[in-house]
Amino acid sequence: MNQLFLRDLRLEAQVGIYKRERMTTQPISLDLDIELPNERVFATGKVADTIDYAVVVQRIRAVLEARRFGLVEELGREVGVAEHAVRMQRVAQRH
Repeated sequence: MNQLFLRDLRLEAQVGIYKRERMTTQPISLDLDIELPNERVFATGKVADTIDYAVVVQRIRAVLEARRFGLVEELGREVGVAEHAVRMQRVAQRH
């Protein structure tokens, strides 16, 4: 299993249960482990044969902008669901 690791992806999100957290966005930092769909990229070196992580980041940003999350765990689950097509292995938030 070959993976792509995106570390310390910094985005803004509305997350939290306290009133002050519900009033604004706050910075979050995500670590993502994404399983590559195949090993073709190692032979071809072509972007078309791998995961375009700019698209992954764009889709995650759209998920975070679309709603507010009560819990960090909920945010992580939604990010993983949004990226199920790229077989997300792990989503972790850094503090």
